Amino acid sequence: MPVADKDVIEAAGFAVSADQKALNRKKDAKRVELGLVRILEAHQQIVAGVNYQLELAVKVDGKENKAEVIVWWQSWRKPDPYRLTSWSWVEGK
Repeated sequence: MPVADKDVIEAAGFAVSADQKALNRKKDAKRVELGLVRILEAHQQIVAGVNYQLELAVKVDGKENKAEVIVWWQSWRKPDPYRLTSWSWVEGK
């Protein structure tokens, strides 16, 4: 799937935003700035909605890292059709 696809870009943005919120909600957590650098790969799976499987380059407090994420999208879930179902950091990739 093209990484420049509008839906892929929206899913990636949601994933980064959701993980930043989760990181900053942890008790005694240091405030983390997480930002999307680029989408490296994108795949989709049609389920009851769409699973976007993404490999992202992200910055964590200014340092670039890679993450693999899955975002589940269901158009009928309003006002927020996205759910972050998986986020894992990629070591040495």
